[in-house]
Amino acid sequence: MPWYEEHVKMFGRLGFVPGLTPEQNAAAMGRGGWAAAGVPTVEHYAKVGAWFAGPPGSSSPT
Repeated sequence: MPWYEEHVKMFGRLGFVPGLTPEQNAAAMGRGGWAAAGVPTVEHYAKVGAWFAGPPGSSSPT
């Protein structure tokens, strides 16, 4: 999900991605390695009740 990745890249370093560790934040700033670092997925945040907005048709995680 490109829009979620951009959200994390921009707002993670500002502290606006809850629960992101410094190691996960460092991984998010680069390309790849998100899963190995355990960066929370958009599906994780959806399960805990987070809200996301995006263009029409972007609501499906697949």
